[in-house]
Amino acid sequence: MKELEVNGKWPQIEKQSLQEMIVQEFWFEGVLEEPANVVYLKINDHWLRLYFDCGILFWRQDSEGLEDELASRSNDTGYPLIDLAAHLNVKGAEIVHSIGKVVPGGSEVEFQFRDQPPIIFQCINDVTSIKT
Repeated sequence: MKELEVNGKWPQIEKQSLQEMIVQEFWFEGVLEEPANVVYLKINDHWLRLYFDCGILFWRQDSEGLEDELASRSNDTGYPLIDLAAHLNVKGAEIVHSIGKVVPGGSEVEFQFRDQPPIIFQCINDVTSIKT
């Protein structure tokens, strides 16, 4: 099986509390084309950005002030922001494990939480979806 290609440093987030998990959707002409275009995680008051492109998983640590940028885009109809942590009731949950792997047609990242179901971001054929 193909090895997972990661661009950026995999963050050490195990045993940390998830403060925020915000997902940027991508809509085109009224159709949801990609449920999880970009995933923003806030852990220990630092923002991380997770996204996929051509089967490659990208991790980035974002700068201060990301809240302002996200707030300014909250009404963007093409790229709306969804508070996934609140929606799935994982805000404040302890991250037990995060793992990435290759799957047929792409790759995925799974976040496992203490006493909560996992959340999986799966990118198949360059479209990232959310599995719970």
